[in-house]
Amino acid sequence: LSIDTVGGDVVHADLNQYSAELDSSDPFVLLKDTQGHQFIAQSGLVGPQGIDLSSSNRPHYNVSADSFTLADGQDELRVPMTFTANGIEYTKTYVLKRGSYALNVEYDVANNSGNNATFGMYAHLRQNLMDDGGSITMPTYRGGAYSTEDTRYKKYSFEDMQDRNLSI
Repeated sequence: LSIDTVGGDVVHADLNQYSAELDSSDPFVLLKDTQGHQFIAQSGLVGPQGIDLSSSNRPHYNVSADSFTLADGQDELRVPMTFTANGIEYTKTYVLKRGSYALNVEYDVANNSGNNATFGMYAHLRQNLMDDGGSITMPTYRGGAYSTEDTRYKKYSFEDMQDRNLSI
């Protein structure tokens, strides 16, 4: 798992218990940020005192170490990242639990500015529109999909999403 200290985004995640291909020891890569392929988990705080106001203006978090490891006998790992601006200290903490691929994010905000602070949290998966193709026998699908009681699995390409309102 790799977390970028600029913005605190998860930019790489391997699922070590799942192989990338049959008869392969390489893990399945869930999230990655490489040239030509971006699929990352992004979260932040937006609003008047939010620190993630635009993609070009993200906070540069401080961390206590370059790497963190879940030790033997330890069931939970907390990775705190801090950023201070205008008298407000923001702590973004990722929480990982042994045996689980779930990744929780917590925010703790200490407002020492003497003024009210207003912001809200957002979280999304961010990806580019470039198609990495997959393989001839297993093409990949990149786009949106949803299911209802009447429609089992309906796909929408990125072009469909740009062309019309897809409110469900």
